[in-house]
Amino acid sequence: MRKFCSLLLIITGLYADQPAPNPRLTGSPLLRTWRAEDYEASPVNWRVAHHPANGFIYATNNAGLLEFDGARWRLHPMPRGGAARGLVIDAAGRVWVGGIGEIARFEPQPGGRLFVVDLTDQVAAGATGADTPADDADDTAAAASGPAPLRGLGNLNRVAATTAGVFFRLPDTIAHFPAAGGPARLLPAKGRFGQLFPVGDDLVIENLELGLQRLEGE
Repeated sequence: MRKFCSLLLIITGLYADQPAPNPRLTGSPLLRTWRAEDYEASPVNWRVAHHPANGFIYATNNAGLLEFDGARWRLHPMPRGGAARGLVIDAAGRVWVGGIGEIARFEPQPGGRLFVVDLTDQVAAGATGADTPADDADDTAAAASGPAPLRGLGNLNRVAATTAGVFFRLPDTIAHFPAAGGPARLLPAKGRFGQLFPVGDDLVIENLELGLQRLEGE
C-alpha cells in the first residue's frame, strides 16, 4: 500500500510541475488551406461533397469539377467548357454536376479515372429558357458570363439525389434522371422553384409561390 501511495504521489508531482495547456490551442482541429494556385483552378468554389466509397473530395469550381484524393488535386472540365455549380453523388457512386446551362455525370472507371457524360440535350428541348431564380448576386453574374448557347437552361446549382434518381432544378420544371436508367423526365409545375431537399425516399421542393411541395416515390 505504501509503494502504491508513493508512486501516485510521484506521478501527481510530475504533472503538477507541468504548465497548464493553452485553452486556445487545446482541441483545435488540424486545418489546411489550399489556394487557387495549389489546385490550379478558379478561386471560386460552390459546392463540396465527400464520396462515400473512395473517400475523395469533390468541389464544383468556376473552371470545372475539382477532385482531391488526399494528396493531389485534379480538374475535370465540364463537357461544354462552362462553370460547375450544383453537385451530388448518387447511390451508385456517380458524380452529378449542374453548370451554367449544362448537366454532366462523371462516372468512376477502373483505375480511378472519371468518364464524363454530357446529359444537356436530354433536357434542353423541354426547357423554356426562362431565368432561373438567382440565389445571390454571384449567381446572376455567373449566369450572364456563361457561353451564349448554354444560357437557356439557367443556373443549374440545385440538385438532389434520392432512391428514385437525381433531380435538377430548371427555371420552370424539375429534370428527373431515374435511378433505373433511361432518358430524363421533365416534371412541370405551377410557380417557380427554389431549393431541393431529399427527405427519405422523397423529394421536397421549395415552390417560391406555393410553398413546400413533396414529390413521392417515382
